[in-house]
Amino acid sequence: MAASNPKSRNFATGPPASESGIDLYTWPTPNGLKINVALAELANLGTPALSWTEHPVNIMKDEQKADWFTHGVNPNSRIPSIIDRSRNDTRVFETGSILLYLSKAYDVDYKLHFEDDAVEAEMWSWVFFQHGGTGPMFGQAGHFLNAAPVKDVYAARRYINESKRLLGVYEQRLSEEGGRDYLVGPGKGKFSYADVASFTWVRAHPYSLGIVSLAEAGFPLTDAWVRRCEARPGAGKAVQGDMIAKMKAQDGWADKCRDKVKWVWEEEAAEGRKRDEL
Repeated sequence: MAASNPKSRNFATGPPASESGIDLYTWPTPNGLKINVALAELANLGTPALSWTEHPVNIMKDEQKADWFTHGVNPNSRIPSIIDRSRNDTRVFETGSILLYLSKAYDVDYKLHFEDDAVEAEMWSWVFFQHGGTGPMFGQAGHFLNAAPVKDVYAARRYINESKRLLGVYEQRLSEEGGRDYLVGPGKGKFSYADVASFTWVRAHPYSLGIVSLAEAGFPLTDAWVRRCEARPGAGKAVQGDMIAKMKAQDGWADKCRDKVKWVWEEEAAEGRKRDEL
């Protein structure tokens, strides 16, 4: 993987196109990192003819809303997006679409998916379960917990509780068939695009949900699955030094994580105390 230098670029026109390979336009968020994980895993597994250049698009500075990006990369002004310079400048945006594209264009040996049609369909169902559920819910929970200009108890509880319900879906799935290592595949399963799609979002639980430990929160199998994914050479390298790693590297991070979510439940606890006094 190559990386362009943001200091040498003109963001009025965007970074120069690569001569070949995939240009990946992204930022190291849970959503953006999904594609980094997929590419790193494919490369680590020896996928031929796969190369890419990563172009950081700083969403904190709204660089994804520049004309060059909206008109040339993604009309919805969101990361991650890719343009495949080796395949007629094919433009692909939305992470589920990018994973589908990679599976068809490069992963012809089924390294991260399945030849069996029924298993393949199950895998894509889990990909889009994340795309329509886990990502949006964790994302909204993270916004109302960390970034909203006002503390909205109703909104924070709504999205945190729905995210916890979704964690229960993962927990149930990983408990099936005597216990699974990965979400899809015969027996204990195989690391696939289903895991790629969900891993970076579920791993963000300290930021998005204020949960220090998934195991302590009642999701031990999901916690073990996250650790299993992190231990993979490709996935582990892709998330190294990301926002979650930096968060956990801070002194007293666990206490800070617990403290930041207290306001969400303080009113509920007070209500419980009042009921106990009656």
